[in-house]
Amino acid sequence: MKAHVVIALVGVVIGSVATAPVAHGEESAWRNPASERVTFVGGVGYLEPLGQFGDTVDGGVLVSAGGFYRLIEYVAPEFAIQYGQIDPEGRGSMSTMRVLGGVRGFVLPAEFPLRPWGGILAGWGHYDRSGGSALPGIIAFNREKRDDVMVSAGGGLEWRLHPNFEIGANVRYDVSFTDDGETGEEDLKSVSVLGVLLFNY
Repeated sequence: MKAHVVIALVGVVIGSVATAPVAHGEESAWRNPASERVTFVGGVGYLEPLGQFGDTVDGGVLVSAGGFYRLIEYVAPEFAIQYGQIDPEGRGSMSTMRVLGGVRGFVLPAEFPLRPWGGILAGWGHYDRSGGSALPGIIAFNREKRDDVMVSAGGGLEWRLHPNFEIGANVRYDVSFTDDGETGEEDLKSVSVLGVLLFNY
């Protein structure tokens, strides 16, 4: 009787092990990364103003959070929310907030562990200064903030360490278009470079 119980218990354990996911390093070899379509992206890096924007304002930290959904193998709708602190060269402080949406395209299938991509985002860009003197061409002398339509285009590289986890880097060229030329405000151009973590679900 005891022998039958032991045999039954061994059978249950073996069956459980056989149907369980393969542990640790072997898991990534058996799971198909193409099944992971939703990706959350978080990053931190540097925002560098260009042109007249760069002549007046020094670069600073940019933080980004967002994600994308791989609609088909090579195309994914994407969104991003970004916040940055930049330095108007001793004339108070300045911050920027962006809410963007768009699309990214992949060069290689999801099965490749190292994948380049390119994409374009568009949306709302907000710039806010506090204290200090006016910033000619950036924010009008009688204002403390501006809200623009902006476009951000660029690309990057992602390296998959696990089906659910990737690291990467991206570079984007940003243009924030003024909607009121009568104030002397000009389009703001900048470049952002971010290191990112990606979580696939």
